[in-house]
Amino acid sequence: MRVQILACLLVVGVSACAGASPMVQTRVAGPIARATFRISAPPGEGDATARPVERQVAAALVGKGLRQAGSERAPDYTVEVAYSDRPNGVGAALPQAQGPAAPVVAPQRRTLARPFVRGASALTVRIVETGAGRELYAASATRPHRKITPDLAVGLVDAALKPLEVTAP
Repeated sequence: MRVQILACLLVVGVSACAGASPMVQTRVAGPIARATFRISAPPGEGDATARPVERQVAAALVGKGLRQAGSERAPDYTVEVAYSDRPNGVGAALPQAQGPAAPVVAPQRRTLARPFVRGASALTVRIVETGAGRELYAASATRPHRKITPDLAVGLVDAALKPLEVTAP
């Protein structure tokens, strides 16, 4: 009996340590044609491609068939990138027009199934037509983690942009 209990605990522990695939939510509002893009940066932040996550997103978009716009010409698409990491005990809230803020992401608690999860990382990518301002693609990828590693962002970028289809003009 003790051996069976130990075996079950070992299976639960190993499955909790194994990397879970990211949860992805997407919105596709229109076709993405092969064209130019530029990753937007907050005012005063300089070039957005100087940050590692934005560089990974730019490389993934180039791999899909889009081209980075030069500084001399306005891009066809503006790409907005947001990356965040939060510890388990922190939730997120969305202020609403009426009433108090409602929780969007509740704080996570350690459970028997995930005893070593200490936080969660999230990546959101939006592709907007520069001239019209119409959102063509949006994806959010989230993943719980034990610790932040460099390949965590790469996995989120891949998961967020995997559904993106670029068509010939």
